[in-house]
Amino acid sequence: MAGAVVEVNELLEVAPHALVFQPYIRGWVARIHPDNWERDVVGLLSGSAGVAEYRERLTRKLARSRPDAFAGVLL
Repeated sequence: MAGAVVEVNELLEVAPHALVFQPYIRGWVARIHPDNWERDVVGLLSGSAGVAEYRERLTRKLARSRPDAFAGVLL
């Protein structure tokens, strides 16, 4: 997504675990003002489709890196 970052979550500096444990409440990373939402939303994946794509990308990345790089990470 193209756009301008208008706010960053400073909580993550002192409590980075919020990203994992409360991603939709207190663990957000940044607020972005999109340049062209209508264009960019087409490629945005969320929910089960987003999880599936993320897992596929992790699998491809792991195949090219150390096999234990993400050991213990739960999705």
